[in-house]
Amino acid sequence: MKGFKKAFLKGIAVVMLASTLLGGAACGVSESGGGSGGGSDDSASTVIKVANFGGGIGRKWLDEAGNRFKELVKDKSYESGKKGVSFEVTHAIGVTCVNMNTQGYHIFFLQNKYSACVAEIQKGAVLDITDIVSEETLSDFGENVTIESKINENYRFAMKGNDGRYYMLPHYETQSGASYDVDLFEKEGFYIADGDQGTAYYCELTGQTHYFTNDSYNTKSVGNDGIRGTDDDGMPTTLNELVAMCDHMMDEGVVPFSVAGSHIDYTNYLIEGLWTALAGYEQRSAVVSHSGTVDYVTGISNVELWPGTGIYAPVTERAENLTSATGYKAINQAARYYAYAFIELAYQQGWIYEKYKESNYTHKEAMRAFILNGLSGFKKLGAHIEGSYWYNEAEGYNLFNDYKIFSGTGSTVKNIAHWHMPTSYGDDVVTGESNAREETVINGMTSTVMINGNLDDVSGNEGIIRACKDFLKFLSTEQELKNFTACTGVSKSLYSYTIDESVLSELDPYQQTIMRLRANNRVVNQYGDNATYRAKAGYMTYSISAQGFHPYFDGVEYYTPLQAYWKKGKNAWECFEVTGYSETKWMNEIYVAD
Repeated sequence: MKGFKKAFLKGIAVVMLASTLLGGAACGVSESGGGSGGGSDDSASTVIKVANFGGGIGRKWLDEAGNRFKELVKDKSYESGKKGVSFEVTHAIGVTCVNMNTQGYHIFFLQNKYSACVAEIQKGAVLDITDIVSEETLSDFGENVTIESKINENYRFAMKGNDGRYYMLPHYETQSGASYDVDLFEKEGFYIADGDQGTAYYCELTGQTHYFTNDSYNTKSVGNDGIRGTDDDGMPTTLNELVAMCDHMMDEGVVPFSVAGSHIDYTNYLIEGLWTALAGYEQRSAVVSHSGTVDYVTGISNVELWPGTGIYAPVTERAENLTSATGYKAINQAARYYAYAFIELAYQQGWIYEKYKESNYTHKEAMRAFILNGLSGFKKLGAHIEGSYWYNEAEGYNLFNDYKIFSGTGSTVKNIAHWHMPTSYGDDVVTGESNAREETVINGMTSTVMINGNLDDVSGNEGIIRACKDFLKFLSTEQELKNFTACTGVSKSLYSYTIDESVLSELDPYQQTIMRLRANNRVVNQYGDNATYRAKAGYMTYSISAQGFHPYFDGVEYYTPLQAYWKKGKNAWECFEVTGYSETKWMNEIYVAD
């Protein structure tokens, strides 16, 4: 893996076995998610009606791909008396697969919960696409391979129904965590320095002296990968390093994190990214796979994690050879508790910009404040909490043009990077390749593509069905996968394809940091191949809206532990416990025998 990383950093083509949502400079997004567009331009063509989810990656990628497909099949007849295809596109936040077969769309590009998609398949509302996935090659589009051969073999099952046939294709993936202002970190000296040089900072919370970069000493620590000169240099490798970094930032008048008050649940992106990095690939995957070994929490101790905070260390045990019957232990794993504990500490210390308490503080305003960051009277903010798709939305809102105006740089490109997360809640700081650790990342979405099953219910739809299937085949070609990423800055989930310089050159620096993050570390995709997951996927699939991140107290739902800390006075242990499972509750409510 390390040799692969070095090759990537030199700009050599890489193969992505799964994908990362970034946010694309070229692709616009509707703030309201509104309405229809791209209507049929030729009454003598076969019309493909498309429903496209209106957030995140926008629709320009779809319009451009549609135009290329139209040109390619302009002389092909799908229906008697007609040539070629045209598109009617509805691009809206409200696009959903629920009751798909009662809707008038043919193809759905979705950001639904996986469980909702599976439910539609189970009731027969989705078209079987096994023929174009595993039986036919892409020879009509210049490739003698199947779509199936391009999809990560470990997750092909997730695109199938209980009958073992294909009904879905993967769409896109997001990375959870936060994005930080590189120029601010450089100027203010917030990077962790290599060794014991630089600015000495005693952190009362950790009880340790930490060293940060300054004008005289700008050599950064090596980060999780143990390699100097890569994206994670100067970023924390342990939870205490993260605590010290935030404490140092606050001491210098910079609030470490911000999040939209209108979407306070976006805080869960930080929890999810931190949990995953601390857990590592095997333990985080165990939440859905119900296999392997996990360290899980059995209670709370009387030892404070950080003196004077009232946040206590967990009591843990190790569980080996997990099965679905003991799957609750994976949900109760220690890394999830430590992520909750860090958010409680951030709440206590004021490390999250106070506007999270204002429900009218929108995600657009939060993005703009972070982008302008200290300019034009804005507060200095270290990082913005949201899924990595946010950059694409900010481009769509033209917020980087505001940066160009106020910064005087003459450029709409701002130096932003992914915040690399710590990989240990101990004090085992990474010092080089000999003790390097992988920084596992997670796919925060279960985004899919499906064709409406009601097309199969009406005689005479054979031509429309073939046109829809051909379009999905076209989108799965190597060139179109690359075009998608070049346009959106987003990788296609689960697909294997080459991200080369022709793609990277189209991306802004932030998008490239996400690509390198994804290329150099494994991604946990939240699909489980067991009866319990298939029946109860919603209880084990974590996203910002997942009930696993929404604690209930006295019948009231809180959309993130942060909200429960603030509004209800609860603590990390209480939120962790109420969103976890006892053996009895798991066996009675969740477990399904294979």
